[in-house]
Amino acid sequence: MINTDSKLHADGGVVLHVENKGSATAEIYKVEILSAGTANINSAKTMSPGAEATIEATVQNAQLVAGTTYVARVYTRAGNVYPITLRAEA
Repeated sequence: MINTDSKLHADGGVVLHVENKGSATAEIYKVEILSAGTANINSAKTMSPGAEATIEATVQNAQLVAGTTYVARVYTRAGNVYPITLRAEA
């Protein structure tokens, strides 16, 4: 699950607060901002059940418009995709 206090910045920076609400370990390997591109994660984030984490990443060469909403998607190695709508901030 992606928490609603996550942030998206107009320069392409994204800070996602995530929580593994499942019963199995999850490995997050990719973050995508629709209409902007894929955010680079330095290394995959492995999360035990019940664990919380912050993922910071950047979409290279993104030109997001502050005030506009975008869909961010978090991908796990198990094939799950978790979307959240975020408003880009200046």
